[in-house]
Amino acid sequence: MLETQGALESGAATQVVLHNFSETGVLLESQVDLEIGEYIEIALPEAPQARARVIWASGRLYGCAFETPIPAATLSAAQLRSAVQSEMALAPPPVPAGPGPIGGESLGERLHRLRKLRGLTQGELASRLGVSKPTVWAWEQGRARPIEERIEAIAEALGVESADLRPSRNVPGLADLISRCRDQIASAMETAPEKVRIMIEL
Repeated sequence: MLETQGALESGAATQVVLHNFSETGVLLESQVDLEIGEYIEIALPEAPQARARVIWASGRLYGCAFETPIPAATLSAAQLRSAVQSEMALAPPPVPAGPGPIGGESLGERLHRLRKLRGLTQGELASRLGVSKPTVWAWEQGRARPIEERIEAIAEALGVESADLRPSRNVPGLADLISRCRDQIASAMETAPEKVRIMIEL
């Protein structure tokens, strides 16, 4: 599940959540109402914006067909990002030697606790942030992370400083995660892991 940008032909842009996609189509969630037959430009990892046409709708979910099949490299990049998110969401967290990344809590746990302290429901917080309730649920469950540009707004809605929502640089298990990612990239590119360099921008 990836959170990214989408833009209509009118130029209007919005955040969208990609729940699943293949070379020929995508299942996305959007807070902007889309019409069947309408086109949307979607920002995908490792690729220019992909143009897709809405072919069915159900609530906030939309099935879209790409105008041109997306490259295999884009699928690989998405699978890698999805694998990393799955590892972080499903694997049992390593036991830290000292305090955890943000006070011993995961980001999802902290969001959940702060939301409860403010007396907000997931729907109310979602409304304040202009996202869907399933998006807030995914953040709290650790199945997705808010994009960096949204952290300030989340902190303001929860009555905390944005620094309170950012992890420290000492993240338990990060080295193992990077090593697994390096192996996956090397396998996808048919090269040796030692030839893969990973840069993390925070």
